[in-house]
Amino acid sequence: MKQNKMIIGITGSIGTGKSTVSNYLISKGYSVVDADKISKGAYNIGSNGYKAILEVFGVEILNSNGEVDRKKIKKIVFDNSNMLQRLNMAIHPIIINEIEKEIEILLESQNVVFLDAPLLIETELHKKVDKIIVVVCDKNEQINRIIKRDKITADMAISIINSQMSIDEKLKFADYIVYNNSTIENLYSQVDEIILEIKKEISDV
Repeated sequence: MKQNKMIIGITGSIGTGKSTVSNYLISKGYSVVDADKISKGAYNIGSNGYKAILEVFGVEILNSNGEVDRKKIKKIVFDNSNMLQRLNMAIHPIIINEIEKEIEILLESQNVVFLDAPLLIETELHKKVDKIIVVVCDKNEQINRIIKRDKITADMAISIINSQMSIDEKLKFADYIVYNNSTIENLYSQVDEIILEIKKEISDV
């Protein structure tokens, strides 16, 4: 069924260029809801997420300024799947609620809103969008980008990639695929084509 408002999810693996796509959309005047930014904000002092985290981990995970020490949390959940599950159950509903609120506000004045979410599929946020863009690139290129950006070894970069949902799995959910193996101009051209398709679908209502 065609509709006059759409939510478009953007996802991909680490280092594939998802943020580049989002930044280009912003430069074209589109609104992009940043799930990572909202997720980080959920840890801010006094927020609902902050309170939920304290209920799970206690004050021991706070630093001297009373802020959540995310490194401490990572250490706790790294080898403890039960604590990771408890963290996710506490924080994910709060994050998803904030994402939904932001999208709802933007849709009051816009026909298309993009949602940039690395864990779009893993957190089932894909069920809340109308179309999904998956950004992909050659694995060697992906590894090199991560090494350069995060200043880590190739082994560490590969380990991070392997710890995430595979790009092949994500592609099963894709309505549009952006291949980020060439020039930035080529990337932008692919995004422009997707925008045209989305505009046409909305205008055909």
